[in-house]
Amino acid sequence: MSNDTSTVAVVFRDLSDAFDELSTQKLSPQKVWTTFSNFLELSYRLTKVMYEEYYRRTGGKWEANNFNGWDKVSEFFKRLRTIDTHEHPVLIQVYERRFFGIAEDSTDTLVLEWTWSLGDPHSNLPPEGMRLTVANPNTGQAHKPIPRQTEYEFYLYPLSEEVDAELLELGDRNIHRLGEKYFDTLKKYYRYYQEQQLDINDDT
Repeated sequence: MSNDTSTVAVVFRDLSDAFDELSTQKLSPQKVWTTFSNFLELSYRLTKVMYEEYYRRTGGKWEANNFNGWDKVSEFFKRLRTIDTHEHPVLIQVYERRFFGIAEDSTDTLVLEWTWSLGDPHSNLPPEGMRLTVANPNTGQAHKPIPRQTEYEFYLYPLSEEVDAELLELGDRNIHRLGEKYFDTLKKYYRYYQEQQLDINDDT
């Protein structure tokens, strides 16, 4: 077996970095969309380079389906990448929660929450028309309040009945939770690939 640098190892390292970045991006809808798309693409590329490298090193055909760790989440992500590439981009639904101070000298807060779709992947803002203003009861003058804290959760937006049905079956739409489950499977898949290479090496 050749001792050349493993392209699979390089791609898996990039995939791990993409997952780490996705895990830390929880305050910017734009960055979540960008890092999620990158994570999705690298997960596809991992198997693609396995086929190429395994044949180059062993002369055999890499059988990804022989890995018995695939589950419903990983199968969903495989189809999601195809949808994102060949049908329409994956869209994100943003669940936003804002905490507003009731008075400057009080710790009490008014919590407002709403959900909006990130149709423009280059924007961190809700669609036009969604604006929150507060009117002074004495003067009637309106101003835009500044929240003390803002929290986000990010969900996959079902663009078809098929995707919606799959998400309902999974029982979760949260991008970070689903991404973590998928990456756990990909780590096992990568170890399986390494073990198969070692087995080939031991037999030669």
